[in-house]
Amino acid sequence: MQSVAGCLFFSGMWQFRALSDQLFRNPSHHKYVRNAVVKQLKTTQEAYADYVSMDYAEYVKNMSKNGEWGDHVTLQAASDYVHILLFTLIQLFASFLS
Repeated sequence: MQSVAGCLFFSGMWQFRALSDQLFRNPSHHKYVRNAVVKQLKTTQEAYADYVSMDYAEYVKNMSKNGEWGDHVTLQAASDYVHILLFTLIQLFASFLS
């Protein structure tokens, strides 16, 4: 995976920039990716609503705003939208395991 240059990790756009980087080889298409994810959330509410702990319409409205943090639901919606499997790799540090 290439690094996402200029990504503002605390801005909430990191997930959409990372997806843009991997799909288009350019993180600057993050707004297009966010819009596609929001479209997926709107058109297939039944697939995602049970995984959202707040009012679903409010959740989708919030996700449409640039800077709103992506989460496990938006990651699944992105995967469904482009019809690919996405894998999330994490590294656990020893201090978290004890």
